[in-house]
Amino acid sequence: MIRNRMAKYLLPVFLFLFFTVGGASAAPPVIYFAVAEPPVLGSEFTAKILIDADEPLNAYRFVLRYPSQTLAVTRIDNSRSIVDVSPAVPMDDNGRISFSGGSLAPFKGTGGELLSVRFKAERAGEAELGFDEAAAYAADGKGTEVIPQVQTILLRIAQAAPTGIESAPVPPAVDDAPPEIRSLAILSDPFNPEQKILSFLVADPGSGIQTTRARTRTWASWSDWQTMETASVALSSAVWAVEFTVVDNSGNTTKRTVYDWPTFAKRIAIPAILAAIVIILAALVMNKARKLRAAYNRSK
Repeated sequence: MIRNRMAKYLLPVFLFLFFTVGGASAAPPVIYFAVAEPPVLGSEFTAKILIDADEPLNAYRFVLRYPSQTLAVTRIDNSRSIVDVSPAVPMDDNGRISFSGGSLAPFKGTGGELLSVRFKAERAGEAELGFDEAAAYAADGKGTEVIPQVQTILLRIAQAAPTGIESAPVPPAVDDAPPEIRSLAILSDPFNPEQKILSFLVADPGSGIQTTRARTRTWASWSDWQTMETASVALSSAVWAVEFTVVDNSGNTTKRTVYDWPTFAKRIAIPAILAAIVIILAALVMNKARKLRAAYNRSK
């Protein structure tokens, strides 16, 4: 009897503790900057954009803000980024750097590198790095948006101390290896039969991806080159070939061409075969007509 009474009162307490403690939501992720060396006027320094996450994440986007009058971007490097799926090429637009992408393996932990930006200090004084917008997405099968905490950093750019010796900038590491095209395919769009999807996955461990471009064929000639800003691009259903090129930050290039053979057969091969058959039949008919005409002339 006493046990039943204890169970009656302890069960609600247990459930309360389970759902309030065990079911407590994780702290939001934090996106922040890390600058190892103090900037000096005329020198270059690297700012890493890092993320700490208590729950698994697999997609990210942000717009970095920097004072373009004080700092100049010399290099944007995503070679060590945790983002390896559908990475949009980072875009630098006069004080704004836009970046987005996902990761095959969900990230949970501290110090996950999203992007690395190399700046040159053009003026002495203060320079603030911050974010105009930022978002992350949980690896929960639903892509739940998580609003992260963002931290700015205030840099104090000092005048270079006169030493009598002018220091030369440290040259970047040499990257002779071409970028990798890990996957490239023309896929059917399950939601829209009037179009296809070009899907690709690229990587460059040496210096990072600078740009990706593609051109297509619907008939015999190629279209103009177009920049691919995301790794899932809509194509016309008439496209039967795609030539794809990727360039890394050291200028190395890799090219590949993929084909949609059923579309090629429907748009090029079958019409060409039918046209050839028509031409052959026309030639046979004309040849037969000439022979009949010649025979008729001889019989006169």
